[in-house]
Amino acid sequence: ASGAVFGVFGAYLAFMFRHDFLFGRRGEPAVERVTEMVGMNLLLGLLTPSIDNWAHLGGFLGGATMATLFGPNLKIYQLPSGNQLLLDDPIIRTPKYLSRIPNAISNQVGRVTSQLSNLVNPGRRKSNSNAPWRMDSSCVFR
Repeated sequence: ASGAVFGVFGAYLAFMFRHDFLFGRRGEPAVERVTEMVGMNLLLGLLTPSIDNWAHLGGFLGGATMATLFGPNLKIYQLPSGNQLLLDDPIIRTPKYLSRIPNAISNQVGRVTSQLSNLVNPGRRKSNSNAPWRMDSSCVFR
């Protein structure tokens, strides 16, 4: 689990370094805190034989790599009108079939939740169609 946490740290730092033009000096304290925390945890791992620093290092590098390749790559474009536009231009775009997975899972969860609701409270109102996983107050599990 700690390797995954270090992956989040790595992704966060990769995002902050890539987009320092957006945060400027305001982002420096956050980067410093995360860097200090990563450093202290790695030092603690060196002093404690039961802590696997390789997992921490692998998680950190994996998170930073994934954030760099698949994460947002925000750029500011100057429009002819003088306005600026902030756009995402990622290095690698997620394939369409992968980007549909969260919606498909949400739809499936909604169907299962609706079926469970009908089993527990037959004849009651159905769930909210905009958010099928949220039941109204008339659906009470006893």
